[in-house]
Amino acid sequence: MKNILIILLLLLAPISVYAWEAKVLEIGKNNLVFLNLWKKPEVRNLYESWKLTFDVIKGEKLQFVYKNKKIFLHLPGVNISEEGMIEVRFKNQKKQIAYKIDYNKNDENFDLKQDFLFKRLQKKPLSCESAAASDIITFLQWKIVDEDEVYNLLDKDKAWETAVWSWNKLIWWNPNKWFVGNVDYYWEEKIKPSQRLLTWYGVYEKPIEKVYKQYGLKTKIINNTDYNKYFTNNEHLSLLLKFLKKWKMVQLWWDWCTDPLYDEWPIGWNLITNSCPTLNNDRKIEWYYKEWSELKKHVWLRWEHSFYLLWYEWSIYKPEKIIVWDTDTWYHKYQTKEWMRKWDLMDNRSIIVGR
Repeated sequence: MKNILIILLLLLAPISVYAWEAKVLEIGKNNLVFLNLWKKPEVRNLYESWKLTFDVIKGEKLQFVYKNKKIFLHLPGVNISEEGMIEVRFKNQKKQIAYKIDYNKNDENFDLKQDFLFKRLQKKPLSCESAAASDIITFLQWKIVDEDEVYNLLDKDKAWETAVWSWNKLIWWNPNKWFVGNVDYYWEEKIKPSQRLLTWYGVYEKPIEKVYKQYGLKTKIINNTDYNKYFTNNEHLSLLLKFLKKWKMVQLWWDWCTDPLYDEWPIGWNLITNSCPTLNNDRKIEWYYKEWSELKKHVWLRWEHSFYLLWYEWSIYKPEKIIVWDTDTWYHKYQTKEWMRKWDLMDNRSIIVGR
């Protein structure tokens, strides 16, 4: 058992936790919100052999997170003040160790690119909205939520899985109300050509907002359709960045296609550019949906996509570059000109999400 305590002390030594009595867990301004415990070879070897396990048995805010066989000590949130207990288990032995955390996150030690523990790629062709939302919920709620869980909570109507023609009009559904299309796209044999001709589709911010609220999160939708009389697109972007600085998350919609001249990331990142041969073509599409007994026209974009903000460069009021996580193609850093073009094509749709 002594070896277990030595291992745990080595494990947590950089942040001052002691087995013999509760101490204040202090994390400096330059530390990450999470500490990768996998870097400790003595811990990694024991964990791989299933000899060492540990968990928080009393307390809510300190979490051990297992991701891709790696172990993280995760401290989510802006302000954390808590006393609790960690249970360490080695074979048939176990030991409980008290901890105390008093931690304040502020602008000086905030870096969402690193603090955001779960940045995942979508599992299905049309699950970008659910994948982005699942990452945000996981971050804000301190528990792992999968994209399938989010997708299953979305409003969907099974009457028409694909678009149909009626009286020379293409009839489909309203993405402001339902998930439109089949999330598996053409990977499933049952998907008919009518959906392929419309190239994908998914869901907009209002149905996604309803899912966030089911997890107890606070939301605010801002888009050009409802709010353009209040500010310009540039002011809208600045407002979103201000919320980002306050530890609010931002999910947005845009054009999947990108001009590769304006898409960059530092050398060493495995960047996949969303390059499309149809970038400069008119890619608007239209169909009709039923609202009560009336048919209403919906006009929108082929290759619509969803993602979330991570950070920016230069100034909130005049950012030169915007950094995002794209659930389909990883990290991206866009010059603001291209970022705005992509966002404008989807009516500057955005959801601000917080606790």
